Amino acid sequence: MSITNYFMKKYNYLIHILIIAILLISCNSNKNKQEISDEIVLKIGQNEQTKYEFERNKERTFNRSDSYQKWMNNYIDEAYFLADALDQKYDTLSTINKIVKYASYSMIGRVDGYLWQKVEDPKLSISNTEIKECYKRQNKLFYIETLKLPDKETLTSLLKNDTLIKSEADLKKLISSCKSNNAVQYLNQVYIYPYNELEFAKEFIYEMKPGTVSDFQYTNSGIYMIHLLKVEDKPQKSFEKEKELIKIVLLDIKKKKIADNKQKEVLEKANTTISEKIADELMLIIKNKNDSVLKQRSDTIMTFTFHGQRLSFLLKDFYDYYKFNPFMNVIDNEQNLIQVLNGYVEEVYLFAEAENLGVTDDQRYRLDRKFFKNRLIVNEYLNDNFYKRINITDAETKKYYEERKQEFSEGKVCEVSLFYFEDLNAALENYEYINSQLSIGNFSTFADTSIIKGLEMYKAVEIDNQSNELTKEIVRLIFDIETNRLSIPIEYKNNFLLFIKTKEEGKRIKTYDESLNEVTNQIRINKIELLRQEKLGELRKKYSMEINKL
Repeated sequence: MSITNYFMKKYNYLIHILIIAILLISCNSNKNKQEISDEIVLKIGQNEQTKYEFERNKERTFNRSDSYQKWMNNYIDEAYFLADALDQKYDTLSTINKIVKYASYSMIGRVDGYLWQKVEDPKLSISNTEIKECYKRQNKLFYIETLKLPDKETLTSLLKNDTLIKSEADLKKLISSCKSNNAVQYLNQVYIYPYNELEFAKEFIYEMKPGTVSDFQYTNSGIYMIHLLKVEDKPQKSFEKEKELIKIVLLDIKKKKIADNKQKEVLEKANTTISEKIADELMLIIKNKNDSVLKQRSDTIMTFTFHGQRLSFLLKDFYDYYKFNPFMNVIDNEQNLIQVLNGYVEEVYLFAEAENLGVTDDQRYRLDRKFFKNRLIVNEYLNDNFYKRINITDAETKKYYEERKQEFSEGKVCEVSLFYFEDLNAALENYEYINSQLSIGNFSTFADTSIIKGLEMYKAVEIDNQSNELTKEIVRLIFDIETNRLSIPIEYKNNFLLFIKTKEEGKRIKTYDESLNEVTNQIRINKIELLRQEKLGELRKKYSMEINKL
């Protein structure tokens, strides 16, 4: 039962994304601090669910577009599957326990995680004076062109003879030379103070004159060059109407600074040393997608100090972290690799700090960790008992399409809002917020995206079936999704993309080839449901169920 292979498949990748989203929502919503009740409300075999777990499960998975009874029936069905999986020792699978281990690091150490809530939240505040000062500067729109380079080596290779960027002409020449370099990000956006990801240069930008180009700005996340194109007046609402939004933005900035300072403090204590030779070899292995060779490698890629001892991080250790960490970022250059290695050290330190402060004994943390592990167990159980058993032939798909071809229609043109994020974490952290705003109609035009942290770019475009704006696969997903429904994160050109189809016009019957994925998925769903009901019949005979009032 290989959960690694399971996650590598496209269908299971979507489940993987949803599990991560559940975990992120878990950390953020933990601040609700609802009462913990140990009362057992559901017992099937070894599977015992407390009232707290039941309420948290409902909070995370109940879709209000479905009936409560439908959700409840599915909840009990999954409780039967979990009971059977526990009897079959799925909870002892080393791969599941590795994923839980690395996910636990993130649950503890991430911003808004359990350690953060105990240590940082009590002292985190924004004064009314800070909000007013920010409000005064939000009466302008800044049109900014930005280049972001990952490291000094990339900068040197582009500049060659150390040519200084003194004018717009120099910058245009540099931008032109960057177009074929995937490691360099180019953005042309409209900002308001404090400029989202360019906040580190907020005072400098505010004083810039239109048409000027900044010196290179060195940060932990990369090297920036900023070109201020023009500045325009921006109409403002009253301070009272704007202050809550400004407070959220300033809180996010303050959180980032706290997190950056904490990382700096940890890395100074750890005094990490990374082997350039092994790192170069590792990058080659990752690029060639041959990482399985790392399993038995005892080469040391990094050493660091922890609890007074010098520890070695081996390639085989890296393999486990790289393969089983559900929050692993894409590693496509050496700077990303260094960030991942330093991130591991930071997580080790923060987890130890949490243990010392008793955070890992917190009942909410332990129950939320249990919930996450149970989701992995159930999905692996479903994979073994249902998904792997499905076989669909060409004859079946053709017959299904011919009998129902009127069901497979789509619009000829649609409007779509595209949100580009630098990494998966940023996309997932904003998923809940964007979805909640969409559900109450606050994002009908998506005119103000300044509150969305980590947003690399926002675009509202019109596409047809032959559009070259995106890949054919993503265009197909856009046409297939319901109007005003938020997609899950999709990797695209070194970014992660969320999209919302806001309008669709015209109808046409899709061809068999265009409908094949949809047809296949529907047949798969039907077959899985038959297998589910057959298995549930067996499990209801095998296990008795004790249930209190829910």
